[in-house]
Amino acid sequence: MKAIYLKYRLYIRTVLCSIMAAFVIMAIVNFDDIKNSFDKGRGKVSIVAHSTKDSMFKVPEKVAVITGVVYRALFD
Repeated sequence: MKAIYLKYRLYIRTVLCSIMAAFVIMAIVNFDDIKNSFDKGRGKVSIVAHSTKDSMFKVPEKVAVITGVVYRALFD
């Protein structure tokens, strides 16, 4: 198993970096939705309209909600 990892280490790193870059780009493009989700996690009232029903595209929003809940628990 270690030999396979050493052989394909750069490819694995490239794929992981590409996934992280796509996540960051999606978060930047959908900043308003993520900000609203963060506020929703903090308990503030906000209306969030979703243009897609695919749960894969809602990952940044789910992270923002969780971050908002943690922020509210720590600082409010």
